[in-house]
Amino acid sequence: MPEKRPNIVFINTDQWRYDCMSILGHPVVETPNLDGLAWNYPHTLGGELTRAGYQTQAIGKMHVYPQRWDAGFEDVILHDGFIHAYGTDRADDYEDWLGEQTKGEVTYYDHSLLPLMGGSDVEWRRYVHGEHAAGELSNHYITDGIHKLIWYSQTGVEQLFDIANDRQELRDLADDPASAKTLDRFRKALAAELAGREEGYSDGETLIVGRQPNSCLSHILPEDQR
Repeated sequence: MPEKRPNIVFINTDQWRYDCMSILGHPVVETPNLDGLAWNYPHTLGGELTRAGYQTQAIGKMHVYPQRWDAGFEDVILHDGFIHAYGTDRADDYEDWLGEQTKGEVTYYDHSLLPLMGGSDVEWRRYVHGEHAAGELSNHYITDGIHKLIWYSQTGVEQLFDIANDRQELRDLADDPASAKTLDRFRKALAAELAGREEGYSDGETLIVGRQPNSCLSHILPEDQR
């Protein structure tokens, strides 16, 4: 009789901040098992399961280098969302499929694509905002898919990129006089986006430098840690 082995479905979460582990001092998140693997480990999950005789398949975001490295899996269906910006020959597998379904170029920023795929006239939000807490390099960015502003909240340094023509963000336009109006527009948009944040990043019209980033907003923390 063939050897019986349990089937394994490994589901990995995405969009975790780098400091969302207890080993890095997060005040709420408890990750004892991840903490035990936090140091450099020479094996990959996919490789170990493949060597053990399992048929292995990776689906989703990998964030490895090179971008198409299989990390020991027998096959990879990649959905990164930004792999097209790395200059690789093969783009995001999901984006390719979605483009075939919609018969055109696909842009998606957390909106449901069902109305778009059905041919409805969809209003998309004007900007996408993101942030990273990394000490002195803590930053916020805002983009409309054409330009992108990065604001380093601890130093006030700004970077502006024309990502429609500079996908790898190699040319900083923040000091370019010809881009002054664009810089001001994005600066005001970011100030409006950050208005009301408890860290005090903005008064609604102006960005305020030097505010301490919070790993967790206070409404998430236990009352004795607020």
